[in-house]
Amino acid sequence: MREGSRSLPFVSEKPPQPPEGKLIGDAMKRRGMSARSAATASGISDTRWRHIVAGYQPVGDLYVPVSGPPETVARMAHAVGVKPEQLSEVGREDAAAELAKLEEALASTELPVGSGTEPLDLAGLSAVQIEAVKAVIRAMRADRGEH
Repeated sequence: MREGSRSLPFVSEKPPQPPEGKLIGDAMKRRGMSARSAATASGISDTRWRHIVAGYQPVGDLYVPVSGPPETVARMAHAVGVKPEQLSEVGREDAAAELAKLEEALASTELPVGSGTEPLDLAGLSAVQIEAVKAVIRAMRADRGEH
């Protein structure tokens, strides 16, 4: 093994689906969403989405257990309407805390447009899309010399 590399925990049997994966997968199905559309809404690839929901990544005839980082699981949960309390109930308090922060940030997403009298409606956009809109507005303001 090269210095700095580590061995992955390959296993010959599929690991069990993690509780948060089942919760998020079930919510996605209830909403009638595809893995691709849910992944896009959460800002990750559909392949990564499937690995985190399943709890493993296939590598040939073997499997590598996968657990999503709290921020990623929070974005996934948000995309399919899972609440922080539900993540806590399945043992992902770390992701629940991140989801609560995300929801709080999204609650204040009305951005003034033009004269400031008409708010920009960002309802229905994913967290990633909202951040992209904010970045564009910040860049435009910077170009005009505003801060």
